[in-house]
Amino acid sequence: MAGSQIADVAEAAATDGACGPTAFPAEELADATTVVIAAAQLSRVRGGPNAARTTLIVVGAGNLEAASGAAADDVLVAALQRANEWHDVNADPHPDLLKLVPAGPGARIVLWLGNPGADATVWTQMHDLGLFLGSQPGQPTVCYVTGTGGTEAAALLGMHVDPRDREEMLAGVLANASAKLGRRPAGPSTSRRSSIAPTVDPISGTIWAGDPEDRSVLMEAAVQVLRTEKLFDDLRDPGGREATYVHTLEVTFLDAEGHSHSEVVPGVHDAELRSPRSWLNRVPGGTKIAVAGANDSVCSAIENAIRTFRSETVIETPALCRTGWFEIEGKNGFAHPDGWNNAEGLTDLARSHLPSNLRRFHLKDPAKLTKQQEQAAALNSLTMMEELAVPVLWYGLFGAFMHTAAGLGVGAVPYIAGKKGSGKSTAAKGIAAHAGDRWRPMSVIDSTPKNIAKTGVGLHDLFWIVDDARKRRSVRASDAQDESMEYLVRAGYEGGNARHVGSVYDPATKRWEQGSPDLSSPALAIVGERLPMGEEYASSLERFFPMEIGPSVNIFRSGNARLFEEAAENGLPSEHFAAFLRWVARGMDAAGGKDAWVAEWSLYRTNVVDSRAHLPVSIRVREVAARPETGMALWLTYLLELGVIDHDRFHEILADVRAAITATAQHHGTVNVQSNTVGEWEAAVLSLRASVNAGQTCIKLVSGDKAGLFGVTEDPNDTRQVLGYLTTGHGGLQYLAFTPRDVLGVLGREQRFRDLKESELLAAFKPVSLRDPGKNYKSVTINGLRGKYLALPIEVWTGEDESPAESAVAQAVDSASTALWQEAGR
Repeated sequence: MAGSQIADVAEAAATDGACGPTAFPAEELADATTVVIAAAQLSRVRGGPNAARTTLIVVGAGNLEAASGAAADDVLVAALQRANEWHDVNADPHPDLLKLVPAGPGARIVLWLGNPGADATVWTQMHDLGLFLGSQPGQPTVCYVTGTGGTEAAALLGMHVDPRDREEMLAGVLANASAKLGRRPAGPSTSRRSSIAPTVDPISGTIWAGDPEDRSVLMEAAVQVLRTEKLFDDLRDPGGREATYVHTLEVTFLDAEGHSHSEVVPGVHDAELRSPRSWLNRVPGGTKIAVAGANDSVCSAIENAIRTFRSETVIETPALCRTGWFEIEGKNGFAHPDGWNNAEGLTDLARSHLPSNLRRFHLKDPAKLTKQQEQAAALNSLTMMEELAVPVLWYGLFGAFMHTAAGLGVGAVPYIAGKKGSGKSTAAKGIAAHAGDRWRPMSVIDSTPKNIAKTGVGLHDLFWIVDDARKRRSVRASDAQDESMEYLVRAGYEGGNARHVGSVYDPATKRWEQGSPDLSSPALAIVGERLPMGEEYASSLERFFPMEIGPSVNIFRSGNARLFEEAAENGLPSEHFAAFLRWVARGMDAAGGKDAWVAEWSLYRTNVVDSRAHLPVSIRVREVAARPETGMALWLTYLLELGVIDHDRFHEILADVRAAITATAQHHGTVNVQSNTVGEWEAAVLSLRASVNAGQTCIKLVSGDKAGLFGVTEDPNDTRQVLGYLTTGHGGLQYLAFTPRDVLGVLGREQRFRDLKESELLAAFKPVSLRDPGKNYKSVTINGLRGKYLALPIEVWTGEDESPAESAVAQAVDSASTALWQEAGR
């Protein structure tokens, strides 16, 4: 029987139509962990119509049967299966006991749990139970059946005994019950586990030393260790040799009226057990709890008592200095501050101990979700993706995050670039909502470089977004941001090994030495106004996966952010993420472990890298692009197995993912990365030429011939945007004339050129442009109208005067431009 035994027995009696005393065979009591009474005596429970003035508590089904039938009308008989089953494993008394405490003048409780004079275990249980019951409201008198209790019980149960004699014998037992239990016999005690440690007494709410009849109280509170956590950095110290231990304590004490109170105190470090005042003061009213001095001997005695009291019930679990995947007994799960989510759901077998600024991260228990709820959460995230009119924002950011969350590591730094008000931060916050309902793994870059270097520390296998990366006005602020960006990019690409390492003082050598980096490796993403360019970013640029939002582009299909934000704020994204991690845990277990799982999906990622071998980009650019694509493939596979999408939809989305990521990688690896190695005017020419090659703009023929140039048109009905004009000057020299305003409009589609002014544009082209004497422009007459133009020789436009290396750059850009600009104009 479980739950409320009193209610269960009453229901059983009513069902069986029993009347009078009811016998309970031993097998029915075998699983009992609470108190049981006969159905016929329910009216004698406190508050009942025939409430008893005396309660007799016995042990076993036989005693319950005999005593119930022989008890007087004012006696309530209750039974325990065993003497120690009046409390649970945490020593908490069962609530049913309070129903047995009689009320009113002369209220009396008699304990008959065996022979306490011969059995030290029985003595201890009767002692502790008596203290507990005697401290209840009304403070009933507690008496004990001692001495020849075993012989009397045998006589009472004798089948030959006349019922009237049995009643008389039981009355005699109750009348002879003593208010004193006597001295405890030699033998083990459940409250005292060590020969040198004092006794923890939760009933009296004290820790005492010496003999029970002549005890010396050391502290007016009883303390039990409920949980001990082994706190260690398993990434740097897998064996936990440098671990620290943190306890969760339960402090039990009596108030001025003698009522018992228990408070849980978490986060007590092992060394603090010797300093009870440091954690007693954290208990409500704890400043009033007395300790018998603060000398070493008393504190050491209290510490030993706490360590040994019910030590066999203490739950010991690992506490990691980071989140992420962790294996326990061959099973894989995701550790976080609330526990350890494995293939089944949330457990308390491990947890994460994070810095204070990250403790708000909570992962929900997916076991509480029905399949329909899990599907609804997945559809919500799918709707968020489909609401974005620039889907590469989702593919690049969410895909990279899923890649890392699935245990596949880092290797790409997503970068969303767009002007203020473009919706970039809204998109990033919506995706970040998968990490929590009321918490976002986001920060701004306005901090010292060393603090920025610590971004996301502890969020292993998770993600962090750094917002507000923009052009700084002062040189000092700009230099600080450049340094911060370098830290972020390297940590986001290479993981914790690339983090900034400070100096630490070694007291043994009395020297400052280089410390070791924090190895936690979250996926780091950046949101800014434009992609960082220039020589200072030459080595970092390839590590980015850039997603640019063009000017005047509305990234939300519905016209505004409302639908996207509602889907991000309804709590379903975090449920979806928790369920996704459970799916990953099941995949790891099915594959034979995390390593096997990672190997399978790493092979998939390698195939993605190889499939783009034809692109004129570096191997690093292809490897970076493979991360978000692999993450999206993982996520879509989960949706497919969940039944949210079918095979056709799976392949449709994956094909779109591949096309968008390929176009982005091709553009980034050529226009961004390669043009970053040439001068400013060369980069501008490459970008302008790319727009023409992609068919987004054209060049109008004014005079002369087309000179073999691509994109030159004579058709007056051509609707493409006119970028410039091909005309002929003095001496038959053909050149290209561009209106600076039109050039800036086309260049402005790329983040790095958006702040470019007309004077800066003309100055950049001064080394190669045709100009009027003393001017940065050339006056040209086009269609009868004279204006100021940027005039470029055909050789500059076509790159015929370039070196072989520069020509290779131009050819690579030309080959990449069509896919990029067509994707941008889609």
